[in-house]
This record gives sequence, structure tokens and C-alpha cells, in this order.
Amino acid sequence: MYTPLDKYSAWDSSNPLYFGCSSSKLTGLRLQEMGCNKVLVVHDMGVKKAGIVEPILDTLKDKGIEYVCYDSVLPDPPDTSVEECAQMGKDANVDGILAIGGGSSMDTAKGARVLMNNESPINQYFMGPGGKPINTVGMIPIVVIPTTSGTGSEASPGAVISDTKTGLKRAVNIGVSLGIIDPELTVGLPAGLTAATGIDAFTHAAESLITKYPNPLAGVLAKFSVAAVTKWLPVAVKDPNNLKARIELSKASSLATAGMRGPLGSLPHGFGKGMTIMYHTPHGITVGLFSAANFKKQALFIPEQVVEVCEAMGVNVPEGASPEQIGDLVFNAMNDLLKAVNFPTFKSVCPNKDEIYENINKFWQGPDRFSPYQITTKEEAMEFISLAYDAY
Repeated sequence: MYTPLDKYSAWDSSNPLYFGCSSSKLTGLRLQEMGCNKVLVVHDMGVKKAGIVEPILDTLKDKGIEYVCYDSVLPDPPDTSVEECAQMGKDANVDGILAIGGGSSMDTAKGARVLMNNESPINQYFMGPGGKPINTVGMIPIVVIPTTSGTGSEASPGAVISDTKTGLKRAVNIGVSLGIIDPELTVGLPAGLTAATGIDAFTHAAESLITKYPNPLAGVLAKFSVAAVTKWLPVAVKDPNNLKARIELSKASSLATAGMRGPLGSLPHGFGKGMTIMYHTPHGITVGLFSAANFKKQALFIPEQVVEVCEAMGVNVPEGASPEQIGDLVFNAMNDLLKAVNFPTFKSVCPNKDEIYENINKFWQGPDRFSPYQITTKEEAMEFISLAYDAY
């Protein structure tokens, strides 16, 4: 199908990505090449207990790089944690930042980077109306090392931070200097966390294919990621030590987020924020639970683009299939994938559907400008939630 050029979005690569097994062993060298003498290391206690942090710190010692560690990272990092982290860096007079962990560690470090070069509080730099521009002149370098395959924050010029004043999740526009992706660091990740982060990567890729503003270059990355997660996520969940699966999922995670830079996400990410606010549900689970419903609805408006998702998932779409049939095919395929990785059900997260309806404003704040399928009323929003709730 021919798509007019004015419907395409711009796409670019945000930062260098250094990929490969054991690549984290060169962390000290990379920081040394950036001129770092003392760095702020940001991580949570989970990755430290898993034995991931110390070998990386050894690479800093080998290059004579001093460091201080902020190890109090919280899930869905609150602005208060970001402020605390930045203050530690300022007090230690660091000239670089190293983040080790999942999305929360990377986003905390990114937020701290903003405050190392700009006045507090971080809230004034949230993207959207009234947000102040971030001064990036003279900003210290930041290297991030993901230990999960999901958020793709190492390939994104953004950080998601919880605003403690409003209870909402907000974003700041700040990238990284280098992402180091070592698949070996994800080996042994528990099955539940593997499933949640893997589906997060899947939705990043799939949503960029079914956006109102598709991009052919981003689409190449997205299709690869959808196919890789569909094939390898069930393998990694069943066998957490399967290195081949971890390599493919690490690639999928970074490329999915890189591909999302132009098209951006849509309904699952918007509605998922409400679930995170109400139930403190991990991001990957919230977006996953809204995905099947999203595919089914979008197929009625952009069936050709939804077929691309089907094909990447290995679903055969008969010639001449109607939009409704296409929607049913991808709806069932998505639910099959969730079942294959023992994904939590909507009902297990929220036993009372009426509770969601009573808090609909947390899930839906108005039409999503990136979504071909437009939800324009609270009644339509509740109908979409009901479809997702009963889907799986």
C-alpha cells in the first residue's frame, strides 16, 4: 500500500551502542576514553546481589577511575530519588555517570545527569507545556549498561520519572553518551522478569508499526524485534540460561526502542500508565495487557499495517482477509504469546473492573495523537479497557 510521504515520521539514531558478549568488560576503557576520572555509579541492590556490579567496577579500578555508588534506585523512579542521586554526584564532584541495571536505574541516572548541569527541581524539565529547556552545554558523559531486555533506555533520548506531586509518570528529554549491551548480564534473569521486560520490547516494536506516523527505516528494526521476541522470549522464559535467546532478546530490546524514536508509541503506553499509578504494576506488564485489544481495534483502521505485525509474528494472513479477520488473527496470536510466557492476566492485576472505571481519568486523558484508532470519550475508553480486561 502506498503511503503519502507526509504521513511518515522522522527517525534518527540517538547514540552509539556497543554490543556483544563480555562487552561490559571494556566499561572502564570506554569511560577513560571519554576523559572520566571519577564517576557516579547508579544501580539498585538487586543487580548488586546478583553479582553484576562488582566485575564492572573492577574495570574502572583497572583504569584508575574513582567512583561513588548510588544504590537506592526505586522502581518507577520518583523525582525525589533523582534529586538525591544528583546531589550525591555533585557532592563527589564526579565528571561522569555510569548506570547499571534496568530502566529504573538508567532513568534515575539520566535524570541525575540533567540536574548535574541544571538547577533543581527535575520537575521543571518535564516534557510538555511549560517545561523548561535543558541546558546540555558542558554536560558530563553518561554510559548505561542494561541488565534486562525490555525498556531499551540505552537507545532512547528520554527518561521516565514519577512526579510525586501529581502521581503521574512524566518524561525528560535526555539521552546517553554510550550504551553498552552485554547479553551475558541478562543470563539467569528470573522467568517473570524476563517475560515482563520481553513483552515491553515487543510492544515498543509493534506499536511503532501501527502508529499514525510510520517510518520505513524504523519499520525494519521493529519487524526484526517483533519476530525475535515472538521466537525467543518463550525460550528464555523456559530456560533462563539460554545464551542464544538472551543475545537475540538483547538485540530486539535495543532495536525496538531505537525504531520507536520516530513513530513513538500509542494506546498501550498511554493506558498502561494508569495501571502503574493505581497498582504499581511493572511497565512491561501494563503495556502487554493492553496490546491484544490495541491490535484488534487498530486493524479496523490500518489493516495493512497490522498485517505487518502478523507477518513478523509468523501468523499467516489469508489473501483477501477482512480488517475484522486480521484483527482476530493478531488478537489471538498476542494472547498465545502471553500464555506461552506465563504472563499475568488482567484479572490477577486488577480483580475489580469497576475500580478501573471509577478511576478512568488515570487511564485516559484524551485522544492519542499517534493512534489511528481514536478514543474520544470516556465511554469509548471504558469499552477499550473492557476489551483488554476480557482478552486474556
